[in-house]
Amino acid sequence: MENGDLISMNNVGADIWDLAQEPISVQMLIQKLIDIYNITEEQCTNETMQFLHMSMQQELFIFSNK
Repeated sequence: MENGDLISMNNVGADIWDLAQEPISVQMLIQKLIDIYNITEEQCTNETMQFLHMSMQQELFIFSNK
């Protein structure tokens, strides 16, 4: 956002943003989203990974292997 780009998110993106306010593993994030949206693990994993990949390109989150 330092470059002045505006980021728009749907409800799921906003929930990911809220859940990631504290450090959380991708696996835990996906489980929480499955619980919220009652979707399959495969669908949730695919869509979450797409969102996180886009977020990484936009430098929205800090990712760590810890």
